[in-house]
Amino acid sequence: MKRKILLLFCLFFFIQNIQSQRPQGAGGSVPKIKLSGRVIDLETQEPLEYTSITLVNNRFPDRIQGGITNDKGIFSFEIFPGKYT
Repeated sequence: MKRKILLLFCLFFFIQNIQSQRPQGAGGSVPKIKLSGRVIDLETQEPLEYTSITLVNNRFPDRIQGGITNDKGIFSFEIFPGKYT
């Protein structure tokens, strides 16, 4: 009887530990990171208008993310955490 109670007690704490490891965010999803910056021409130092920016996740190459700069070369978009090329 004591063995069953001890097993049940250990199982309860094991399940609680698993539940506490979920990532923060809505519905257990991974929060995104805001990426922003400015694209300029290396030689003239002028902003590059409407330039496409593409990020390929090294771990998941089929998940391509990115955006486009505005008329002042500024971009801002959200991406999932990870290493990109």
